[in-house]
Amino acid sequence: YLLDRGHERVLYFSMVLDRIGHRRLQGYQRAMSERRLPPLTHCLDHHFYRRHGFDPTAIAGEISSALERYKGVTALATNGRIAQITKRLVASSGYSGPKLEVIGYDVPPAETDQERHFAYMKRPIAEIGRRAATQIVALINGDKKAVDTTFLAPTIVT
Repeated sequence: YLLDRGHERVLYFSMVLDRIGHRRLQGYQRAMSERRLPPLTHCLDHHFYRRHGFDPTAIAGEISSALERYKGVTALATNGRIAQITKRLVASSGYSGPKLEVIGYDVPPAETDQERHFAYMKRPIAEIGRRAATQIVALINGDKKAVDTTFLAPTIVT
């Protein structure tokens, strides 16, 4: 999405990398590689969380450090919580770089579009749940071929 919008300096800023986080990072790296662009990543580790938890001020400091380290970043892909913190940082006097487009994933559903102020990836949660329930019932009933590995692509909400 961000690459298709013309961004070449896209920062992937992530929380601790779990299995899903690794897959997202690999997808980001693959997309950047396909366009022959350098991957720019900043991942918070478990030590950061032990010290700071989800403290917005500490996270804003990490975002500022990453944007300083990777000069000229014009887009940032991250989770919904960090996207909100980034938008607040950019709106305040805490950021002086180029115009920054932000896209978030795993956005809490309680947020309204008026509160969000950034594009986000919406996963088909109801369909994922329906398929998971169907597979569980099939496996309980002895169907060994019930595993569905179909990828359900998210939609971009702007």
